[in-house]
Amino acid sequence: TRRAAHLRLTSKAVHSSTVPLIRKLALSDLCKSLTDKQVEEIFDLTEEKAVRKNHFVFKEGELADSLLVLVDGEVAVIKSERLLAKLGTGAVLGEVSLFGVQHQRTASIRALTDVHLLRIPSRTFRSLLTSENIAALKVVANLAHQLCQRLLAANEQLIAAVTPSEKRDEEILGKSI
Repeated sequence: TRRAAHLRLTSKAVHSSTVPLIRKLALSDLCKSLTDKQVEEIFDLTEEKAVRKNHFVFKEGELADSLLVLVDGEVAVIKSERLLAKLGTGAVLGEVSLFGVQHQRTASIRALTDVHLLRIPSRTFRSLLTSENIAALKVVANLAHQLCQRLLAANEQLIAAVTPSEKRDEEILGKSI
């Protein structure tokens, strides 16, 4: 898209080495509808993290203390030793951590390639959110949209996997279907 090419960089913390990272953050699902200034506000919360191929970004059951944006590479989402998805650049990981305190990771994330991530500590983000910061509110709206899409997809998978008999459905529904 053109957005990254036109991103105005005004933050005092912006250095030439961080410009590509800010542009990649701006293109992620996390930052849809954010202005350039708002993307910079979110970027200012981030810490860089690198994970080597075949290593875990995090494991199911670990403390969920941050959200991550995948800025380069590909990862596998694994739940109970089953592959749920493969995600690439721009993906948001660990979003559940922003919606509560002391949550555990609900899945494991393993690097399929060397990966580069931006980490947003949950406490830092929640502090910004409680100040009614517009960028933080837009991020929550983006995450809510993403979580709804995942829930709808999970519902479809569940319906496809569970095929009860029509007779049982009639008993439950109390009518002919």
